[in-house]
Amino acid sequence: MKFDLNQCPLFSGMSEAEIEECLLVSQSRIISCPKDSYLFHQGELPRYMMVLLSGSVVIGNDSLSGKRNIVATFQEHGEMFGEIFLFLNKKEYDYFAQAGSDSEVLQIPKSFFDANAVNQNSFSYRLIANLLPVFAGKAYYLNQKIRIISGASLRQKIARMLLQNSHGDPSYVFSMNRERMADYLGVARPSLSRELSNMQADGLISLEKRKIRITDLSALQEIM
Repeated sequence: MKFDLNQCPLFSGMSEAEIEECLLVSQSRIISCPKDSYLFHQGELPRYMMVLLSGSVVIGNDSLSGKRNIVATFQEHGEMFGEIFLFLNKKEYDYFAQAGSDSEVLQIPKSFFDANAVNQNSFSYRLIANLLPVFAGKAYYLNQKIRIISGASLRQKIARMLLQNSHGDPSYVFSMNRERMADYLGVARPSLSRELSNMQADGLISLEKRKIRITDLSALQEIM
């Protein structure tokens, strides 16, 4: 295992020995996922809490017409995915999870978070308590994303995205490849590239390969 679970928010406040015991008691397992293999399919029943240990995972869904939509890409080791569905009344995943590269994933059985398990051992209770700030953080992230994609124009969406990430720092450099950025904003990549070029021509930003440097913070703020 390449990732130290002490750094994962799910195991916050737990020693290495406690984490090892928790994984043993919960009957968790680490699985290897070759690139493009599926960790779960759309419509499948949720069975595990999943933590990315190495590699990357792509979350998406397929429409009835066959169109594929990428919702998120997890690359930060220690991130959880699919965990919301363990606590919803919905019985099936709305999305699929696919390995974006050769990956390792920790799977913690859903039953470990049931009321009976919480009453029987302290580890279940501690993990659930650690989930509360994680869920709060994800709710905040979604609110921020809604604010970005609700922009009236593509330029406004880009401006909001850059400003939210820069936190008012005029020297901030945004780094994300165009494909991921287009997926995040829900626009076609050619449209994104064209608008970025227009914004550079207008002196708002400077494009440096995959990086975007803000050159006129005040003008970007006016677009908001």
